[in-house]
Amino acid sequence: MNLLDEARVALAQVGFRVTTVSEASDTIHFEDESVLGFVKVFDTPDRLLSSWEKDQDSFLRRYATALRAEPAKAWNVYSVLLCEGASRPELLLRFEEIEEDFRGSRKIARAGMVTGPSLDRALLPLLPIRSFAVLDVGDPVERLRSRLRDVAPNVVEGLLGTTPVDIIATWLAEHP
Repeated sequence: MNLLDEARVALAQVGFRVTTVSEASDTIHFEDESVLGFVKVFDTPDRLLSSWEKDQDSFLRRYATALRAEPAKAWNVYSVLLCEGASRPELLLRFEEIEEDFRGSRKIARAGMVTGPSLDRALLPLLPIRSFAVLDVGDPVERLRSRLRDVAPNVVEGLLGTTPVDIIATWLAEHP
């Protein structure tokens, strides 16, 4: 998986303008009306840990004038720092520390990005809310019967059949 290309597609699909940084083949910038940020892909977790601050500060210097002109957007600057290589357990705390450091930008720092779903999970703070509800494709009549199990059986059968509404109303009045 080309992590940078996948991130570019995911961000563009939700309306971000995405640009490639000409001097860096491992970085893209993204922006919409209220958010500005960059995605940088590192080859190793150690390289991410050692250079993320320099990359963030370089990005902030590049856009300093624009951020001063739009102070509301300055609250929504993101540094997305990704690495395909798996991180060693002793480095996980350091990745959490990066994300909890709100100096300069909000941060997403993740290693072990090898599938589309792992990238989607990493980008969740930037993506619109989506529902992943999965409905059972079973028999809808049986599903309705199971949900109405506390209702009198004749009422349920009347609702599912051709019983006139006034008769069903009488049954419901008799069995509150």
